[in-house]
Amino acid sequence: MSSVEESAPKRRRSTCPASPGAEALLNLDSSLTDLFNFSPLAVASTPESGAQQPVISASPTSICSPPAQTGAEPSAAAPLTSPVLCRKTSSASRRRPCRVRPTPGPAGRGAASPPPADFSQEPSQLTPRPRSVPAIERLRRRLAASSQSQWGAASPSLPLPSYGVSPALVSQVSGAPSSCEAESQRRRAALVRAAETELPPCSAVGPFHGLPSLVQTLLAKQRGITALYEWQEECLRLPAVLKRDNLVYSLPTSGGKTLVAELLILKEVLCRHRDAVLVLPYVAIVQEKVRALAPFGIALGFLIEEYAGSRGAFPPVKRRKRRVVYVCTIEKASGLVSSLLEADRISELGLVVVDEVHMLGESGGRGATLEILITKLKAAAPEAHLVGMSATIGNMDDLAAFLEAQVYQGQFRPVQLREHVLLDGQLLEVTGPAPKAPPLDADDWRALLTPRRTPLFQYTEQQRQRDPDGVGGLVAEVVPANSCLVFCPTRKNCEAVARLICSALKSELKEHALDKKKSLYAALVTEGGGTVCPVLRQTLPYGVAYHHSGLTTDERKLLEEAYLEGTLCCLCCTSTLAAGVNLPAKRVVLRSPYTGSAFLSRGRYKQMVGRAGRAGIDDSGESILIVSPRDAKLVGQLLTAPMERCVSTLLEQDGHGLRRLLLSAVALGLADSPAALVGLLGRTLLAKQAETLKVDLTALVTDTVAALRSERLLRISRRDGGTDPANPQPIAALKAVSERDANTDVKLDASRDDTRDASRDASRDATRDATRDYDPGEISAEELAADGRAWSETWQLKVSRLGTAAVKGNVDLRLAGRLYEDLSRAQSALAVINQLHLLYLVTPYDMMDFIQPCAVTFLDMYSALNEEEAAVARLIGVTEAQIVRMMSGKKASSMPVAHRFYLTLVVYEALRGGSLWDAAHRCQLQRGQLQALLQSTGAFSAAVLHFCRQLDELWPFVQLLDVFNRKLATGAAAELAQLLELPAVKQGRARALYAAGYRTLADVANADPEALVRTLDHLPRRVARQIVDSAKMLLLEKAEALQEEAEFLLDGIKSAQFHSSPGLGEVLLNSARADPVSEPPLEVADPATGPPQQAAGGARTDAPSETAVTETISK
Repeated sequence: MSSVEESAPKRRRSTCPASPGAEALLNLDSSLTDLFNFSPLAVASTPESGAQQPVISASPTSICSPPAQTGAEPSAAAPLTSPVLCRKTSSASRRRPCRVRPTPGPAGRGAASPPPADFSQEPSQLTPRPRSVPAIERLRRRLAASSQSQWGAASPSLPLPSYGVSPALVSQVSGAPSSCEAESQRRRAALVRAAETELPPCSAVGPFHGLPSLVQTLLAKQRGITALYEWQEECLRLPAVLKRDNLVYSLPTSGGKTLVAELLILKEVLCRHRDAVLVLPYVAIVQEKVRALAPFGIALGFLIEEYAGSRGAFPPVKRRKRRVVYVCTIEKASGLVSSLLEADRISELGLVVVDEVHMLGESGGRGATLEILITKLKAAAPEAHLVGMSATIGNMDDLAAFLEAQVYQGQFRPVQLREHVLLDGQLLEVTGPAPKAPPLDADDWRALLTPRRTPLFQYTEQQRQRDPDGVGGLVAEVVPANSCLVFCPTRKNCEAVARLICSALKSELKEHALDKKKSLYAALVTEGGGTVCPVLRQTLPYGVAYHHSGLTTDERKLLEEAYLEGTLCCLCCTSTLAAGVNLPAKRVVLRSPYTGSAFLSRGRYKQMVGRAGRAGIDDSGESILIVSPRDAKLVGQLLTAPMERCVSTLLEQDGHGLRRLLLSAVALGLADSPAALVGLLGRTLLAKQAETLKVDLTALVTDTVAALRSERLLRISRRDGGTDPANPQPIAALKAVSERDANTDVKLDASRDDTRDASRDASRDATRDATRDYDPGEISAEELAADGRAWSETWQLKVSRLGTAAVKGNVDLRLAGRLYEDLSRAQSALAVINQLHLLYLVTPYDMMDFIQPCAVTFLDMYSALNEEEAAVARLIGVTEAQIVRMMSGKKASSMPVAHRFYLTLVVYEALRGGSLWDAAHRCQLQRGQLQALLQSTGAFSAAVLHFCRQLDELWPFVQLLDVFNRKLATGAAAELAQLLELPAVKQGRARALYAAGYRTLADVANADPEALVRTLDHLPRRVARQIVDSAKMLLLEKAEALQEEAEFLLDGIKSAQFHSSPGLGEVLLNSARADPVSEPPLEVADPATGPPQQAAGGARTDAPSETAVTETISK
């Protein structure tokens, strides 16, 4: 008998008859077996001995704990192949965290335990365990109602995986209560003790920076990375990393910052068994990162969840077995942290990584959102490890003080960058000042330049007239052997420059990668519903394309993939590409030192030129800034200017960010008094820069609390008990507002056009009454105004119902009252004869700032409405006369209802069916604009749903929007719903997958990547593998969520019910929680066939075939 088996507690095998629910348990771990070709108890044969050896489940324990076998190398226990996780280990297994469960062999149960499995094997080399899989429909039906609430009615019915549950465990809980009651009680007590057992401490024994060697193998296989840069090695050994202190590190673009963050994330989920959050700035980068991490999650046994756009649940599904990496945009990360705080689950987060943390200084609300997120984390999750990645900025000390972090800075670039300026036909290299030279000012900037040469391309006279700046010649010098990015100031200029470049290129270039270009064109035709942009049709033969937000997400993704694959050799793009996906180039050309009408900033310039140079391909990269003589002095200032400072934006937009921070802090329980809010505000970047910005934190809190109270978002009530404060806070500003607002009226921005009538006043009265919380302890305005000079500790800040709805719905506080009024007015006369009225209510207000109505198009769309649709328009308050007045010159801003209804008609037109191209053409919008409006509408609709859930009087909208949101997410293509869940897969590629026969996530997960490459137009192998891995990851997430939900429901069953009627509940609960040990296979008697026979080695002779298993799961 092996030492491992001796350490396991001996258990008496129950001889009680089988429970009726035992059959269902046998099917729990079969759902993903065929998909991944191995199981938690898989047995592999070694070529040397031919002996069977058990494969250790991919649990956090087995990943980072010492090997069970004496003398084993650390690397042998580190890598893993199974994506399935084990339960928490018992006290016996904690002494041997990598304990191998002995599998019965030919010699029976007492056979010696073989040596650990060879983790270098691929999953396909592992032999799946034979298993018996009867029907599982009864279990599915029991979970149908609860699973629909989680995944929606349209979600597929998925079987539940067992994740390490052995069928042998059923024999321990399947006895009749009359003869097994004592045994059942003993088992339940053991389960309680096992459930309370803490996970063993992290023991990072892996050879690769404490990680399993499989991580290193995956990096080489998936990304071609065989070694780390010297600075990455140094950074991973910093005391801040080893001691888990907060860290912010800064390097130039393309320096390899993201890889360090990914290794820290892997160490967190694999070794410390805690969840991690990766915050990225844009949706496209989130989707790219989800696809890139999917192979690691599959191989290493953790989950990856996307939080971007309309994706992501609040709060997330609670995982008991697997760790999760949440990949989020800034806005979604803030909502995720808030939901975890509210659910008292913030301790689940062990690491938060923020990419582009210098975006704290970005205006428009995103910088404020990021500052709020980090402040909440510091206040509520002090144990979480916070890591920030930043570009070079001028005030890193402020950033480090705010993050309470150590700083690591460097200037490493894997490829040398040579910067040039093209001025007066001369190519001048930016070499910098001479050694020991005094600092230069803008007037002396030419001393930074060293003449190199004139452009090599020979223009004809006609070409020179069309292209006086020589952009085409600069591109022609490097393509097609190398790639080139051309940054243009505007979207329209991107298209013009793409045409201009093609006129300078030789016609022979059309033959380069011709087959790939044809495949790309076919993919664009599919995406456009049979239509391709005329500009792309002209430029694609030369390997040139434009790239900006006017294209759809799918079109941009196709062009990016084509550029990386070498099908395209030149992209003409706007500056936003520099901050988006990683598209390096041999040469980067800046067509002009402007972005729009604004001159380039130093940070944006460095970001753009940083794309020059491809690691592993080029030994150097070069950038060329084209400068006209009139801009020469400004360019001198650009080249000599220091890096921009990162400044807090909480006070922008009349302090909107500050109001969001304080209201959410009260709502989440981080503060309940003005003094506590002052303390919280002291941990912001704004506080670190208060002296420079000349702001008084106490006055800011006072004024903001007063404003929130006047808008009925915040209340002040009496606290039970209390004493006078030691340091009372002044309330002069609040008293002034209270005197002005003595009648406690709700101030709502309810500006409307000529259709407003008496019902508007009645609606405002209803809004005031409904949003006010009638608390007998609330301080009245008169009391507040007459109180005197100080806050009292007996006063408490509370968020009103309207404020709670705004916070949980992530609704702009400035629009919360307006949204409530619109919904309240619609309740009295809601038209559900079609989707138009509901669609109007979820049309985002902020999109009116970006899309102005075309009066002629508006009138055409209005005139095309049928009688029922026109009636809805009149009910909303929009008439044909208003549109005529708009045509005569009246501004749309003076008619907000009509303006918003115009956007509603645009969305309505797109949802009717047909291609996005046709809908954009009919509405006179760019395809990218229309797609952005659709995505924004979907996100706002989800926010309105959360908003309504907090206000009981709006319950009808909860029922309506729950179904409507799912329709809105899929548009007219409901059959593509599952495929659209894949990251970065939009309707074009989803439609191509569907037409090729891949109609569900399971179809894609079981697909051969090579078959996808052959079937779909212009699908790179790398992307095909990522799509397949992403489908597997989504199935794992859904299956695990169903199991978590089932266990949660079973946990609620009272223990008395187990004593009286043990059945399916007891079987599932005990099996889900029991510490897996070696047991003989379950023998369940079938009334029709009699007792089952058992074959040598424990295999059932009557076990169904793999075909039968697949058919059962499919049904």
